[in-house]
Amino acid sequence: ADDPLVADSLFALGGVHLVRRENETAYELLEQALQIRRALYGEQHADVGRALNDLALITWRLGQHDDAARMWQQALEINRAALGEDHPDLMFNLNNVAYALSTRGYARESLPMYKAAFTLAEKTLGPEHPELLLPLSNYAFVLVYLGELDDAEALCHRGLALNEQQEPEDYATRIILLSVLAEVHRQRDELKEAQRLLEDALEMKRTQGYDSEFLESALTQVLLQQGDNEAAARYANETLKLTDAMPRWGTGAARLSAHTTLAVLTGKQEHVDEAFAAAVNEEVWISSMRRLTQLVALANLLLERGDNERAQQVIDRAELTLERGPGREQPHAAEIFSQLKQS
Repeated sequence: ADDPLVADSLFALGGVHLVRRENETAYELLEQALQIRRALYGEQHADVGRALNDLALITWRLGQHDDAARMWQQALEINRAALGEDHPDLMFNLNNVAYALSTRGYARESLPMYKAAFTLAEKTLGPEHPELLLPLSNYAFVLVYLGELDDAEALCHRGLALNEQQEPEDYATRIILLSVLAEVHRQRDELKEAQRLLEDALEMKRTQGYDSEFLESALTQVLLQQGDNEAAARYANETLKLTDAMPRWGTGAARLSAHTTLAVLTGKQEHVDEAFAAAVNEEVWISSMRRLTQLVALANLLLERGDNERAQQVIDRAELTLERGPGREQPHAAEIFSQLKQS
């Protein structure tokens, strides 16, 4: 029956399964809620937009990224029409559309959306509201990738100060902000400070019991740049252990980094092959300078081995990453690409 109370109950129950990552059950419940709401209210209603937004998240988790991106864009347009340009709910819609762009490599296109989400949150929620931390950290992440280091650093320090005021403290967001700040210092070649920040974040992660791989992956790169090959190999192997227990679509960039590091340090063919598979995987787009660094390192390794065909595929991928992201005019990106050997 097209009963709003039934739709609301289905939506709430779907949200419970969504949080539990019981994706198939959540999808079925939310799809039922969406169909009832469409029958009740038509397409241009905020409750339709909210259900569509959550369905898109599950669709993304199931690896159907293009479909999820289209659904998030549709949810944004519905909620913008239904709620108006200044409603705080639009922050989440803008953030999701931006996430879909940046995670598929379109960093420059995502930047205005992340900025709009942050600006809207600051305007509607106030400069000290805890929900400001989500759009702030995402905005800072893309800024540092595109080389806007001063702006990214300022946002990180602002976010860390706001985070300290929360009770209880949001450790997950603090870890993300520390990792973004570490990347600022890494790009400035301030490697000891980058290492300190990542080790602080890693200790916090272990204390709080978070299960992720991005800190180990970032620390691997920093240690490798400092010539601490033994520690870099140790963290690369730790990264792989963590990614083995996670969905592969969400860990491709970390696997690329770890296998490339181990391929360079050990020369083992299995790591070369795994790194290549991650490098050319169309679903692996996490936009970062570390990704670009690893692509160039892998291409050089393949060229040294005379594997010119696969090297060219990795080079093409690196060029596309550069084109979608910071562009050749970004100094750090240009420096990374200048290290590419000639076949």
